[in-house]
Amino acid sequence: MALELRMPTWIRPPTWMRGGAAHRERSWFWLEPRYPSVAFDLEPKSLAMVRVGRRKKERFLASFEVQEIPPGVIEIDFFKARLSAPDRFQGLLARMIEKDPVTFNRASLLLPDSYARVAILPFEEMPRSRHDALDLVRWRTKKAVPFKVEDAAVDYAVLPGSGPGVNVLAVLTPRTIVQEIESAFEQAGVHAGLVDLSTFSLLNLYRSVFEAEVGGGSEFLVANVTGTFVTFVIFRGPQMVFFRCKPFGVVTGEDSGDAARRLLKRELQTSLLYYREKLEGKGLSRAYLRVVDLDPAIVAAVFSSEPDVGSVRWIDPRKVVSLNGRMTGEHGERILQRLAPALGAAARRSAE
Repeated sequence: MALELRMPTWIRPPTWMRGGAAHRERSWFWLEPRYPSVAFDLEPKSLAMVRVGRRKKERFLASFEVQEIPPGVIEIDFFKARLSAPDRFQGLLARMIEKDPVTFNRASLLLPDSYARVAILPFEEMPRSRHDALDLVRWRTKKAVPFKVEDAAVDYAVLPGSGPGVNVLAVLTPRTIVQEIESAFEQAGVHAGLVDLSTFSLLNLYRSVFEAEVGGGSEFLVANVTGTFVTFVIFRGPQMVFFRCKPFGVVTGEDSGDAARRLLKRELQTSLLYYREKLEGKGLSRAYLRVVDLDPAIVAAVFSSEPDVGSVRWIDPRKVVSLNGRMTGEHGERILQRLAPALGAAARRSAE
């Protein structure tokens, strides 16, 4: 069983090793993962599975399943997640797999963003050896993460950019999280061919849409808003310049709508302040939203009220993958939002 976190192959391996101008190429080539065509997306209260098929150039949702995870199966704390009832989790997983008409033994596994620490790190240059590059990432993040980097699964991707130097997207997560959840899949007969984060796969889902809808130098935001975390990503054209994930508990009670609005507004304003003052941002042309477990209208209103944000648009998997007849009405829209990251993982593989 592999213990390293395996991010998507966002950059063709030979490219960054050539150094120099290769780091400064401005294109979307870095969003080109190689995934199995089946993906599982784990969230604290549910597990989603999708399988994507292909007819000529058309990708379609061949099957999907969403199962609630009963209380007491996963124990979650700040950067600590463990299966407190692994047998129950494996049973739930086995039932999902049995429902699919196609037998498979490889899948992508998506974890919540809040299980990891993500940072964009500037370097003058990167070592040519991947081993040395990983050591350099560990050294740079040693004091910035609330766990021992020696015990973390680590990966990185060189980002496209402009100007001198190299920007690296670094990801670290406690190794025990990857190991335990990956082991549960192995026990169910499924090898996790790639372990990824929710928002990374969401970006991969919409790569072609970004190419079509966003101008070369336009600045825009992607927000992955769930009941347990919110992630903001800001792009200048194809260049990622900002990534921030903030975990928070599920809000409940009579004032849950107002509480969710206040939490989200505070985190959005904090991110936009950094965007204006540190990144010299002049305004975001649009915001793309994915929302799960919260009222979509409330979330949309928070973004629409910010003067730095232009138009607000929903992440719509139908722009990328053909769907079946089960996706109708408000319930269908909620399912689509829940499945979006997993579709990003499975659809990218089926495109190859």
